[in-house]
Amino acid sequence: MRDLSANSRCSSQAGSETTSLNLALVVFYIARDPHLQKQLQYELDAAFEVPDDGVETIATYDEVRRLPFLSACIRETLRYAPSIAQIPRASPSDTGLELLGKHIPPGTAVSTSAWIVGRDTALYGSDADVYRPSRWLEATSDQLKEWDRLDMTFGYGARKCLGRHLAMIQLWKVIAEVCSRSLPGFPPAVN
Repeated sequence: MRDLSANSRCSSQAGSETTSLNLALVVFYIARDPHLQKQLQYELDAAFEVPDDGVETIATYDEVRRLPFLSACIRETLRYAPSIAQIPRASPSDTGLELLGKHIPPGTAVSTSAWIVGRDTALYGSDADVYRPSRWLEATSDQLKEWDRLDMTFGYGARKCLGRHLAMIQLWKVIAEVCSRSLPGFPPAVN
């Protein structure tokens, strides 16, 4: 019971920290590139014109989720700079695990890195080490399905983060609102 309580506290704290870090990272990567800022501002302005009465409304999640460039910026940030570290799991304590033709002894820690997967050139192309949101707009539907299948932003499989849907709503809505109202420019990135 003590483990359950500790895991619950850890998960709730981790969720707020990773969501705020993801928000900051999306704004950072957009703000440091004037071209991305303009492209996103154009999309947001076109989607959410201020009505004649001058009263602005807050866009719904369904509305912002349909914006292709905003989605590309968020998804590229989650790929390029994942906010989670490795989450180790143990191989089954009674039998161990067969993984890619290798036997993993029982109780051995097994882990995968979201950062490594996100930088895989076989998946994301030779420029996987470059922040480039347009890759999400240029991808085929088969590539997008594969990227979705291998997305580790919120963990993987049966133990995927329970709060992922809330985090995604927060990401899309907050980024759309912040970027549609004002986005402070940062100096261009130095490579």
